[in-house]
Amino acid sequence: MADLEIKSIKTINGYLLKLNQLGWIIYNPKTGILYVKGMDKIRQHKKFNRRMSVSLNKADILDLKVALPSASICYLSEGQKKEK
Repeated sequence: MADLEIKSIKTINGYLLKLNQLGWIIYNPKTGILYVKGMDKIRQHKKFNRRMSVSLNKADILDLKVALPSASICYLSEGQKKEK
């Protein structure tokens, strides 16, 4: 947790709850284990028609509110270039 500068387990629990609500992770109450859905299932659920990857460094991870929209804009602009 220290590497990501997260000071409270409540923060992580909040993130995990949100991911569970989105259906990106599944909690098994019998085993207490969280399972991450495969990226293909997430793409299908969100109706993403193409794959895209983004390399993030520690600073990007700490500021995902900036990094993810930036990656999304790049994704959309690449799609527009291919349509022209």
